Amino acid sequence: LFSHIQFVGCPMKSILNLLIGPQGKLADGEVMRVTNLTDNEILTYPLAYLEGFYPRHDQQSGPLCVAVERNGTTEEGSFPAQKGSFKALVWLEDGANEIRLSITPSRLDETNYSPGKVWASTTIRIRYEAPKKPRKVVRLVYALALDGDGTIEAPGDQGDDQSMESALRRVQLAGHLIQTATAELLYRRFHEKVDFPRKTFTISKDVHIHRLPERSEELLDMTGQELWTLLHQSLAAGDDVINLCIMSFTRYDRAKQHVRGHTALGGSSLGLFGSASCFAWPERIQDVISCFEDRRKIDKSKALDDSCGRSTRWALASTTIGATLHELGHCLSLPHPTAKMKRGGGGIMNRGFDHFNRLFHLCEGGHFMDRKDEPFFDSGSSARLLFHPFLNNDRMERSVLRRDPWSMSSPTPPPGPKDKPCLVEREISSPSIFQSCDGKGRIMIVSGSGIRHVGFNVNGENAGFLVFLGEIPCRELSVDEFDFTQDDISNGKLLPFSLSMAIKPLLKSCEARASDDLRISVMDDSGTIVNSEGVQI
Repeated sequence: LFSHIQFVGCPMKSILNLLIGPQGKLADGEVMRVTNLTDNEILTYPLAYLEGFYPRHDQQSGPLCVAVERNGTTEEGSFPAQKGSFKALVWLEDGANEIRLSITPSRLDETNYSPGKVWASTTIRIRYEAPKKPRKVVRLVYALALDGDGTIEAPGDQGDDQSMESALRRVQLAGHLIQTATAELLYRRFHEKVDFPRKTFTISKDVHIHRLPERSEELLDMTGQELWTLLHQSLAAGDDVINLCIMSFTRYDRAKQHVRGHTALGGSSLGLFGSASCFAWPERIQDVISCFEDRRKIDKSKALDDSCGRSTRWALASTTIGATLHELGHCLSLPHPTAKMKRGGGGIMNRGFDHFNRLFHLCEGGHFMDRKDEPFFDSGSSARLLFHPFLNNDRMERSVLRRDPWSMSSPTPPPGPKDKPCLVEREISSPSIFQSCDGKGRIMIVSGSGIRHVGFNVNGENAGFLVFLGEIPCRELSVDEFDFTQDDISNGKLLPFSLSMAIKPLLKSCEARASDDLRISVMDDSGTIVNSEGVQI
């Protein structure tokens, strides 16, 4: 229908309103809509991810794309639309943002492309409110050797920009992509269960350049663990900063096909990653799709192939940006899942980070991807992140002041281990973990701020968890049965301040043997994390 109409000298906005109407309605009443964000939603991070559906018609032919307009200004680049689905990214300005999305023929379609042809359109308003004084920040860091110039390595024959300026833009955008991904993946997990705004960590506005006193050759001879220890000590972050660091001095030995000055290691206040794959990362959001579509092969004689055996540039970008989120996850106290917990591939904290590209792109290698194929955080990781202090800058003041509601009216402690009753204090703000020595085989957890998440880790990997999302205070809760076979979160509306658990059924559900190291990690409502010593099995 629209292919036979020509508009001369007519503003694009007028064309859209004439053809579709201001709310994106087509003549037959169908509506293009954004499904993951609501109108006037407030985001605390600047890179908005939008997904949704548009009406499909027989007249549509050839590849389609989504054109983005923000506050009346057309944004550079476009994003693909296929089979009635679309995805898009847009930078937000402080305050109000009116975003208009339009389905148009792709510029790749030489037959049907026309600047004035629009199949559907919709408008959504989003407000960006950055945390004013965030208590917790993930700082992006770019590490240089004493004699380094900050350039990154690349194959050398494909026109890649290896300058430090380009590398800094790539690192910064990767930081924003994983920040946005975290918010979206947590929303998907919880939006039908609890009424929480989107949550993610706050990242530094700029990439911090950190020059080490060691020269390049000295750094290239270090192991990954040695590099992590060196940078962890050198950056010396406190409790309020996690450093997400990319090492510029990473180099690939082409003769030996071996990478030097490289690691992928996260924990405590440092997530560390080499720069050998940064040449495949996007510099601008309009490059994100082209990077995740880039099918050029990785030549192992010229560059590190860290693509999970897929040996293409798009896979290299996906795996390594995803792995950066994985290592940050370890800094946020997320362990790997045990084999029994690796449902659906195990998510970001297993090898699900290889599929990071699928969140932002509809296709992979030319094939359309369903939602079930996209990356995710497993339920245990999601529940811990939901209450983690780095994702709750806005809740910290309220949470740290919270106390057990019985502390004033009932000064005596709740029933606990008979051998150590004096250790259960009513005004304690951090969780305390006890194992009974009276032969009853129970574990007691007490917290004056309320217990949110309990993780059961066998040999360093997550084997199960309990999570409490409610707000109804529960003085004591006993748990005698455990079922960690369901990847779901549904425990009612309670917030317990004392938790008593039977050890034998816990060990059975965790599949823990006598030779295994079982440890318990507790997070309370204030985000305080306490880890137990090994549980006596």
